[in-house]
Amino acid sequence: MKTAPGTAARCFAITILVLAILLPQRLSAFLMGGHKSITTRALERIPRTARLADWERRSLIEGSVDTDLSEGGWWPPGGAPYEPRFHFDSKLDYPAVRRNFQDLMRLVRENLAKVEKDPHEFGKILHAVEDFYSHSNYVTLYRQFRTDRNLMVGDIPIIEDVLSSPDQYPGFQVVLEASLRTGWYPDHNPTSDTDHGSTVNPYGQGINKDTFLRHFNKDARVTAEAAAARYVKLYLKDPGAVQRCADAWQVRLFPQ
Repeated sequence: MKTAPGTAARCFAITILVLAILLPQRLSAFLMGGHKSITTRALERIPRTARLADWERRSLIEGSVDTDLSEGGWWPPGGAPYEPRFHFDSKLDYPAVRRNFQDLMRLVRENLAKVEKDPHEFGKILHAVEDFYSHSNYVTLYRQFRTDRNLMVGDIPIIEDVLSSPDQYPGFQVVLEASLRTGWYPDHNPTSDTDHGSTVNPYGQGINKDTFLRHFNKDARVTAEAAAARYVKLYLKDPGAVQRCADAWQVRLFPQ
């Protein structure tokens, strides 16, 4: 049976309206296209001479995107439960952020110990690392730290570099220990900067930097790219990346 043109148009309009209302509220991350772009650009930082096959690159990208589907808890309805650790949500102080990273390190250790490589699972780890820079106040803390000292900001360092080489960022680790947090999700109070907040309202409250409409989205994206590239080197078992993460999070990634 054919559908009348007017009915089809109305159905299409209603679908777009529903998606516009629901998706920004249900997706607790850089939107999926954002994760694809961030992970792709991170992989561009990895030399082609690295032992990383094309299928692994594709699978790392897919894993970073698929996390919103498999661990985001938004689609299909009644599907997999939302897992806040993959989105760095609701970690309201520095110890909670550290515990989340240490949970990720355990998953990294399990992934790298597999007999057969599992880049899709590692892509889900990349998703979490990328979300940290959008869903926390890390970027704004660093910017404020520099401007308070009348210093130009430049690029934002990834957190592993700050924690493993604190002498290069004197005083900033103290700021993190006192003030680092991520946004609560779902929002408890829409007027609070401790909440995740709307992904599409540039003037609304909330901590996230998920879309280009949000303040410091570009800083968050570029820092997330650098962090994801570092973790891809971890996937490749690069000694420098392994040591940096082990020092930052006080974990052992491989048996001695």
